[in-house]
Formats: sequence, C-alpha cells, structure tokens
Amino acid sequence: MSCGSDTVNVSAGSTWDNYLWSNGDTTETTSITSSGVYSLTVSNNGQCETWDTVTVSVINPVLAQGDTMICINTSATVGYNALTNISFLWSNSNTSPSISVSPVVTSNYTVTISDGISSCIDTISITVNDPNFTFTNDTVLATCFADSVTVDAGAVWVGYNWSTGETTQTKVGPANTSDHILQLYF
Repeated sequence: MSCGSDTVNVSAGSTWDNYLWSNGDTTETTSITSSGVYSLTVSNNGQCETWDTVTVSVINPVLAQGDTMICINTSATVGYNALTNISFLWSNSNTSPSISVSPVVTSNYTVTISDGISSCIDTISITVNDPNFTFTNDTVLATCFADSVTVDAGAVWVGYNWSTGETTQTKVGPANTSDHILQLYF
C-alpha cells in the first residue's frame, strides 16, 4: 500500500533467475502506478517455476486545501480534488472529497481515503482566530518619569497596521496620553 505516492515498488526477492510480472516487467522489482491485483511468475532456469499474486493499493489524492486559518464565524473549504474510484469519509460523516466547515474553536478534521483495497488517513487542522482582539489592559500607564511606553500586540499575527503607519508587532510611543488604533492580520 502507498499513501500520497504515485508509485509502489514491489520486490519478489533475488532468489530467482527469471521474473515475469503481469504488467510485462521481467525484473526482480516492478513499479506499480495503479491499484489492482498483480501476478508474478518466477523460475530457476526452467527447473522450478511458481507464481503468486499481490494486491497493490496506490492512493495519491491531490490536496486542494489543507491546514488553514480562519476568523471566528467564517467558513473554510478543505480537502481533496475528486478522483475516480477513490472514496472519502470525514470525521463529520461527510463523504465528499472536500468539506466546508465553520468551527468556532481550533479543530481537526480527519478523513479516511480508500480505493476499495486499503485506506489512508489524513488530518486537516483549522485554526480559528478571534478578530475581536483586545489588549489585556487597554490602559498602559507610564510612571517614574518614563519618556516612552512600548505596547506589544503579540506574535500570533501575520501583519500589523498601527494608526501611526507603523507595521511592527510593537509600538513605542510617548508617555503622554494618546490613543492608537491597531489592525491585525492573519
């Protein structure tokens, strides 16, 4: 079985002199690119001949949208591109290749992908951010003759945009009374 790969290499071992796979290969190892039952006939220079079959599963779904981040009260579509003869079963019982979800907290969605022979399991994480960010203390007091105050918005955001035009995580401002507006991006 192979999950997330285009090819499965199947080896018969090196104890035989002649190999004939049902896909036409005549080597000890053959590369399989699609699920199915494959047979192999082996012999030792015509003295002893035997055969066997092997069931090979090649599951290589194309991920359309994996782990992602959303704002609270929004949705995201995650999952795979549709494939012939491949079935999907998500942890929320959906059987589509992709699902639309609207979690209110960070959540994981597990999918079992099967070709009827075997299956693979994948987990996709949705990180939920609450855009209603507030500083733990909206009032920062500068005491002891401080010339400036540093306000830190936290490192969890991708972008920052202060009303003063600065785009950094921290803002250094004068120690006088002033209001600053901050937009956060993820």
